[in-house]
Amino acid sequence: MHFFKRLKTFKGGIHPPENKKLTENLPITDFLLPDTVYLPLNQHLGSPATPLVQAGDVVIEGQKIAAASGFISANIHSPISGTVRKIAPVPYVLGKNISGIIIDRDKNIPLKTWDLQKINLAEITKDKFIETIKEKGIVGLGGAVFPTHVKFMTKPTQKLHTIIINACECEPYLTVDTRALLEMTDLFLTGLNIIKKATKVDRIIIGIEDNKPQAIQVLSQKIKTVLGVKVVELQTKYPQGGEKMLIKAVTNKEVPAGGLPIDVGIVVLNVNTVIAIAEAFIYDKPLIEKVVTVSGKGISQPKNIRVKIGTEFQAILDFCGGISDNTKRLVVGGPMMGLAQADAMTAVLKSTSGLLALTAPEIASTNLSPCIKCGKCVTACPVNLLPLKIAKFIENNRLDLALKAGLKDCIECGSCVFVCPSRRPILQLIKYGKIKNQKKEVLKKES
Repeated sequence: MHFFKRLKTFKGGIHPPENKKLTENLPITDFLLPDTVYLPLNQHLGSPATPLVQAGDVVIEGQKIAAASGFISANIHSPISGTVRKIAPVPYVLGKNISGIIIDRDKNIPLKTWDLQKINLAEITKDKFIETIKEKGIVGLGGAVFPTHVKFMTKPTQKLHTIIINACECEPYLTVDTRALLEMTDLFLTGLNIIKKATKVDRIIIGIEDNKPQAIQVLSQKIKTVLGVKVVELQTKYPQGGEKMLIKAVTNKEVPAGGLPIDVGIVVLNVNTVIAIAEAFIYDKPLIEKVVTVSGKGISQPKNIRVKIGTEFQAILDFCGGISDNTKRLVVGGPMMGLAQADAMTAVLKSTSGLLALTAPEIASTNLSPCIKCGKCVTACPVNLLPLKIAKFIENNRLDLALKAGLKDCIECGSCVFVCPSRRPILQLIKYGKIKNQKKEVLKKES
């Protein structure tokens, strides 16, 4: 008789092809310094940062060049040493140009060295912790880019008792978190120690899918040096790494509709966010670079690369040997929640985790047919919505009914589109509905 370990998970979800073998065993490679960086002022969720420099200014790597402009906002630092060419619209992943800072590297300025700083864990208070990660421009590196310091600015009525580390990396193709865990384990553990001391949380749980056995083994051995930390192995399923799904799978708690994880005493952090926090303290280093998975069957040489924020995608593709003629789509991020790009002129953002060159066999058919009301999208939805109804309401210009049906609760994971046999543009309609609602709310405030 065979006994199978029952792994924790959530209701709903899907099992798309993982496609991680292209890069999962490839060590992180350092990308050459770019000659020019393009830095949109909106590198994060919330208000765009305000420039602190102007054309002609000489800046040094790590220097703060734009300041957070609101409660939910984040600082931006220069990834290179050089001269500010100008502040002007730069290409952005949403297919439009937005205000940004363009910096040309000065090869005569010596390279910045990030020396190890002496830190005393006993002296790290919650206030110092929040101040440091805010100053260093750290945001969530799992894709949402929510300013990390805001997550820890709890109200007196909110009791933080658990921190969950999202090591699921459930998006197909992407392997940056797994490689970071394997190659920067000690730095990751240092980050956990800093977070634990600053927040005085009762427990830290690392949630990781069971398709990453090597990382699970390494973590399980290493975390013995950090009290109150444990690894929880989860079923491989998309979107296991979604905050609400991860919290449900690990703790069986449910974040209320319209609420945040802190409402149930939890904060969720991505693996590379923890590493960025460690670097902020032990190297005094701001968030100026990212590990990016460059993959897809259209890429000549798939890689995991460490690259400066603001580096153009075209330079990265060239570094990886270029793309083949049969590449049909260039996607920033993963194939489920990523954004297709018209060209490679956009640059790496704090949110960029992947750059995929996908061929025709890797892309689903877009031949549309009428909805057959099969209910597959309902079964797959991880937040228990009726995606087909929400999309239909939006299609018929009934935003009011779409809101009542849970439009705002959709996490835009794309599971509904993946399982739809009619290839209905459910997610596109939902995103369109959210944009319409945002515009409506802005107009309401202005009136």
